[in-house]
Amino acid sequence: MRDIDHIKDLRKMAKAIGNDTATISEKVLGLPEFKTWSACVGNKHHYGKGGLKQHVWEVVTLCMKNRIFFESIGTKISERELFLSALFHDVGKIYDYKPSDKYMSQWESTEHKRKIHHISKSGVLWVKAVTETGLCKDIEDDVLHAILSHHGLREWGSPVAPKSRVSWLLHLCDGLSARMDDCERSDVLDRKPK
Repeated sequence: MRDIDHIKDLRKMAKAIGNDTATISEKVLGLPEFKTWSACVGNKHHYGKGGLKQHVWEVVTLCMKNRIFFESIGTKISERELFLSALFHDVGKIYDYKPSDKYMSQWESTEHKRKIHHISKSGVLWVKAVTETGLCKDIEDDVLHAILSHHGLREWGSPVAPKSRVSWLLHLCDGLSARMDDCERSDVLDRKPK
């Protein structure tokens, strides 16, 4: 994979959308943990140091490129809503995982994951960002819906199912990024249901 400064690239995308988007994006991009955190534990997608930022960058990039395609065939999708939904969708993983106390360079789940889970926490962090900045109130619920539905089904951890173009596109791009990262090192048939 080519060397990419994921944070710099995400900031550039946010700025191109507008100052409000760039400002509220810093609630994720400015977190020190976002730069170093793992996206999962075990032999799952984007495991290890920096995996979270790579996964989020991939999801944002996939969403934005697919938005351009759909716009070219006449399907309107809000750029700002899609970008912010993709950016915030997994930020709650900072609370779900932590570096292992037992083994260096390994990650483990936290009690937060069992009790709250990253989907709910990501939604809370989005609402908090809107409240603290006073920005994006017009799309607050739309972005929240996309975040809460990004796993697609309740049995996969989403409290609601996708009901908008943005939420469906986020769900599909999230899965694409995850499966492309873990397809050669895990067997979906060996996984236990969530």
